Amino acid sequence: RVVRAAESYAMRGARCVIAINEEVAERARALGARNVVVVPNGIDTDVFEPTGELPSDEERAELGITGPYLIYAGTASEWQGADIFASALEQVRRTHPTAQVLYIGQGSDWQKIAQVASALPPGPDGAPAVVMHGLMDASDAARWQRGAAASLVSIRPGQGYDFAYPTKVLAALACGVPVVYAGVGPVVEDLTAHDLGWVADYTEDDVARAMTRALDEADQTAAQDSSRAHRLHAWVRDHRSLRATGEAVARHLRTVVRGA
Repeated sequence: RVVRAAESYAMRGARCVIAINEEVAERARALGARNVVVVPNGIDTDVFEPTGELPSDEERAELGITGPYLIYAGTASEWQGADIFASALEQVRRTHPTAQVLYIGQGSDWQKIAQVASALPPGPDGAPAVVMHGLMDASDAARWQRGAAASLVSIRPGQGYDFAYPTKVLAALACGVPVVYAGVGPVVEDLTAHDLGWVADYTEDDVARAMTRALDEADQTAAQDSSRAHRLHAWVRDHRSLRATGEAVARHLRTVVRGA
């Protein structure tokens, strides 16, 4: 009660409240905020960009990456349900037998992912189906993003986070990599409206189909063709970069100051 009272006091007294999405904006209004504007979060498009270095052959071999891979980079907690990608990989490998999933990060579901991965047989070259690595700094994570066929992002529906917009979506797109998204929420509209990747229901079968489509398209896309990568990066730069979101916040603040 004390915390809620303090939040309500702050909201009622603020000339302007900036929220990262409409759901948060509604909560602010419920606490008494009078002037609420929505400015989504952004990503550093100087670090996450499509033209930087890729993992070397030596780095891939050291990690155990031998074939085309899809990447999950970031926190893996219960509400994200990232284990579904490891579970779906068995179906994916029926048509892409050397495909792998690379998890980079940490989280409360890390051990669960490892258990699912341990049940998957190695590929025809003896490489593991799933490779797991701890946290990396942003520049290294960006290199592994660029080398992936697609980036994997999920939100398990009905856990109270259906409104969330994971930053890992923006990091992948800024690196020029399309996204396979499993779940619901505002990510779905952006991916479908702007052709930024593939959306799947949070089911193993539907996720497997989306992962397969991503690998199919990666096979068909010439390595020299950078047009898609630059298009994906440009969308983030124009709409969801730190610069774009910062400029949006500044515009609202100037309006508030002028109206004071």
